[in-house]
Amino acid sequence: MGMVAKIGGVAMVALWLSGTAMAAEPLRVQRQDAQTVVIERDDAAAASFWLSKDTQLDDGDSAVARASTARRLTASVPAGERLFVIMQRGDGAPLVAAERVLPLERAATSAISAATRRATARLCGGARRSVRVRCRC
Repeated sequence: MGMVAKIGGVAMVALWLSGTAMAAEPLRVQRQDAQTVVIERDDAAAASFWLSKDTQLDDGDSAVARASTARRLTASVPAGERLFVIMQRGDGAPLVAAERVLPLERAATSAISAATRRATARLCGGARRSVRVRCRC
């Protein structure tokens, strides 16, 4: 009987964990190419979108779309620029998102390659071996 209770308890925990949902991001910004970002959201309620240099909606922001019901929009943002997207639904609180950039993403390829070679050389027995690593950036 004790073994059945343990298995039943494990099954209940597994069922509970499978029913939990991952938290979704209601507003996402992803780079499409060197000049364009894609703005995606989870719903189609009417909302206005702005590009901003900060997280506050003010007069200096440029409108991307007003009262749009589209779930996917594109905006012209050069790759070297980091702008915030502000979404406003009616009189509700604005939602702010920005393109995610990894620190190494903007580093020089030679710096990444040298650092990778050094780290790989340490893992492979130090400087006694010649280690060549290709950077696939």
